[in-house]
Amino acid sequence: MKQTVVSIALLLAAASAFAAAPVKHKKKTHAALLTRRQAYAALAAHVKGAKILEAELERESGRLIWSFDVETASELREIWLNPVTGALIKSQVESARKEAQEQRQEMKERAAAKNDEQAEIKNDVKEDRKAPAGH
Repeated sequence: MKQTVVSIALLLAAASAFAAAPVKHKKKTHAALLTRRQAYAALAAHVKGAKILEAELERESGRLIWSFDVETASELREIWLNPVTGALIKSQVESARKEAQEQRQEMKERAAAKNDEQAEIKNDVKEDRKAPAGH
C-alpha cells in the first residue's frame, strides 16, 4: 500500500462535508460501518496531533477493525478502532522493526492472493476450453 501522510486536522475539516456511505470489505457492504473520513475523525478524538501513515479496514484476530499506523512527535503507534462506533480497541507503540515485519507479511499475503487469483483464472480458461461450442 502506498503510504500517504495525511494531517488529521485537515481531514477533520473535510469529514464534516461528506455524508456517511457504505464501506465495501471482502465483497460485502456494511452500511453501519464508519467511512474512512468518519474513522479519521474518531481517531483524532483519541490521538491529538498525529499524522496518519496508513489506514485500512481489515480483519485482525478474527474481527473487523479500522487499523491506523500513526506518527506522533516521539513515536510510531498502531491504533485499532471499532469500525461501527469509533471506540478505541487498542493503542500500542510500534517499533520500526515490527512495522517492517508487518509490511513484509502484508506483501507475502498480497502475492499469495495474486497467485490464487491467477490460478483461478487459469482454471476458468481450462473449463471454457472444455465446454462444447455454443454453450
